[in-house]
Amino acid sequence: MRTLFKGLISLSFVAVLAISGNPPAFAAPPAFEDYPAGPMHTGKRKQPDLKSHKNARTFRTRLRDAVDEPRWFAGHLTVMEAGCGSGCQVYMLVDVKTGKVYEGPTTSLGAVWKPESRLFIANPPEEINASYVPGNVPDWLKTEYWVWKNGKFAQLKSGSSGAKTAGPAPAFDDYPAGPVYKGKRKPPNLKSHKMAGTFRTRLRDAVKEPRWFAGHLTVMEAGCGTGCQIYMFVDVKTGKVYEGPTTSLGAEWKPGSRLFIANPPEEGVSAAEVPEYARPQYWLWDKGKLKRLNIK
Repeated sequence: MRTLFKGLISLSFVAVLAISGNPPAFAAPPAFEDYPAGPMHTGKRKQPDLKSHKNARTFRTRLRDAVDEPRWFAGHLTVMEAGCGSGCQVYMLVDVKTGKVYEGPTTSLGAVWKPESRLFIANPPEEINASYVPGNVPDWLKTEYWVWKNGKFAQLKSGSSGAKTAGPAPAFDDYPAGPVYKGKRKPPNLKSHKMAGTFRTRLRDAVKEPRWFAGHLTVMEAGCGTGCQIYMFVDVKTGKVYEGPTTSLGAEWKPGSRLFIANPPEEGVSAAEVPEYARPQYWLWDKGKLKRLNIK
């Protein structure tokens, strides 16, 4: 676990050093459901004990806010996030049963977690994919998987995932969508995504001449340099804009399926023959968001 220093300049410096390692890759990334937490805490929430961690007083206002409006993690912890400079985020946690404050990872591209899981993902892979052109990700920027266990964080290493390796590649028929939408199509809501304004013309064109996906989404594709494609979606029922994968070899999808294949595999070519950044990725549209399937 990284040590935090008081002062944002020091924190930024520590963040760069802390993620400079190159941990072994996972055969299949850990999944939230592999590390379930106990039942959600529903009792009275204790205020943060500012004497329980050396940096608690520095972030006392944010910690108190995190208890008042919990961002739940692992059933009984609430997560505090604070900026520590450009491309730097500090995380701390409060156990609302005891008020004890704990130090979390320091990240460059944020983190994701769930209330019912003990898994905490720093620098999520989808954020790396969205922020960097494939093949140009800095060596020091890695996704880190942390598990809350016995009152502390433990970083998972290669081979410690509880996720199961996958069998055959997913097929479009495995993930059917509802019927293709036939009603009036709403124009893209340019306030619904930070990049929507940049691609407003292409998004509007995608609604006028839909390239249907998952029954009610239309797909926008734009180039982002040599060997780089950006995908975004518009839900024509609501106008909401969603961010899709960034690819090197394009993508495939079908109107009647919720499966989106980035960098589709070429028949007769094994994954070992393809650079890692150009290997197939299988994404599933589920409950209003894309989720990457863990395929070996």
